[in-house]
Amino acid sequence: MAIMKRSTLGHVATTRSLLLLLTVIALSVTTRSFVAILSETSGDWGHLSLPVETRRALSRQPMEREQGQALDPIYTLVVVRCRGNMEWLNEVPSDWRIIVYEKCRNRSPTKFSVTTAVNAGPEECNGYLDYIYDYYYNLTNVTVFFHEDGLIPYTKQNRIRAIKNGKEWYHTGFYNFSEVVAATQEFLTPQQDFLHFGTGTRRDAFGEDEYHGEAQKMLWPFFRTEKMPYPPKQIIFKPSGHMAVAKEAIQKRSRDTYGAILQQARYSTDVSFWQDSRQVCCAMERMWHLLFGQPPILPGSAMVYDILNERKQQEATSRA
Repeated sequence: MAIMKRSTLGHVATTRSLLLLLTVIALSVTTRSFVAILSETSGDWGHLSLPVETRRALSRQPMEREQGQALDPIYTLVVVRCRGNMEWLNEVPSDWRIIVYEKCRNRSPTKFSVTTAVNAGPEECNGYLDYIYDYYYNLTNVTVFFHEDGLIPYTKQNRIRAIKNGKEWYHTGFYNFSEVVAATQEFLTPQQDFLHFGTGTRRDAFGEDEYHGEAQKMLWPFFRTEKMPYPPKQIIFKPSGHMAVAKEAIQKRSRDTYGAILQQARYSTDVSFWQDSRQVCCAMERMWHLLFGQPPILPGSAMVYDILNERKQQEATSRA
């Protein structure tokens, strides 16, 4: 009997040891799988249970431009397009990520195109906000925001130009995209993490304009900070939305803030006798630099067109 008891106890001990070993192995495999899932989601807990392909689709992660392109580009070009010629995309460096937000229906898309909020009209702020919200946790170091006709030859081609003081006026002073690249690399620094490429400089009395003033007031709660608790009386800005912005400047605001502004831009037009998408985007055009942490009076160090013009004048003077 004693021998049988010892034998039985030995079997029990062996069984328990085997079960413990199997449990440890199962936990190890589960932990490794869980860590692998987390690494694929880059910390996005909301998509944890979805397949990799579905998560990529939800984040609108574009495929590489061509085989061999770097998987982690430093630069992203975001273009909002309605009907313009996009041949100039061939000038963009191959290691840049390109995303084209299509704002109008019945247009031939590019291989970089994403259709977005066509009900909001051909306003760039919807596409810009779409990108920031979609890629907030997957931003490259620098994002360049551009119109389809931002380069001078394409502004002429689209016949979207204004005559001011007897002179032709263009969105930017750039003739090709290589000039945009050079300016971004030279002037965007940790100290100056926002650049505007616009040509003109304008002054705007906050909330007073008959067209976009109410939209500015409506948006103000999303712009308010501890350093800027009250709306400014005056804003000095560059028209149109051609900008280079560092990731750190974009992430000074929460993703929810950009999402709330995006909802205003898309759906305010659905409310009778209220702001439409164009009015909201006109307000945003005057306040982008505030959203990215710049003071209401846009500093000269952010005005690329003015800096380059002054440099040209100095070079001309030195040659004279």
